[in-house]
Amino acid sequence: MQQQSSSRRREAARGGRLRPRVVILDSGGEASVAVLELPELLDIGDRFCHSGTWWRICGQRPGSRVFIAVPSCPPDQGLAG
Repeated sequence: MQQQSSSRRREAARGGRLRPRVVILDSGGEASVAVLELPELLDIGDRFCHSGTWWRICGQRPGSRVFIAVPSCPPDQGLAG
């Protein structure tokens, strides 16, 4: 089941349409995999909110379209996370 996530950074300015994206959510001690509706033009460094937590794309799995994300602070609180 796909879940929708909000995204507030460059995606709106880029006009990227939403599409299903596989994301590994790595919270340090554990990781989970989710299929989320995220902007098509997603880049490393972009952030999105999923299940009440902000996540930052920190990498992409080699040879695939799978993104890796780590917890982050909301966009209006700076880049530390």
